[in-house]
Amino acid sequence: MADTSAHARDGNVMEILSPTRVAGPGSPICDCCRQPRSVEEFDQDCCGICMTCLECDDMLVDVEPEASPRTARGRPVP
Repeated sequence: MADTSAHARDGNVMEILSPTRVAGPGSPICDCCRQPRSVEEFDQDCCGICMTCLECDDMLVDVEPEASPRTARGRPVP
């Protein structure tokens, strides 16, 4: 009897995929828009905010805000 365990993976390639869930009862809810979303719509590092809300914030962030000089009490310098 030949030992075939060394060649068991040669012809049988299998890919294991995680199950896909649609939004429904028990789905996570976005902390920003409060809508139920599927697990795939969340990034690992977004802390409960869906990718749709994160994409919207890209346009609202001012990369280089204008810094106006202020006094020690926070009032604008005249």
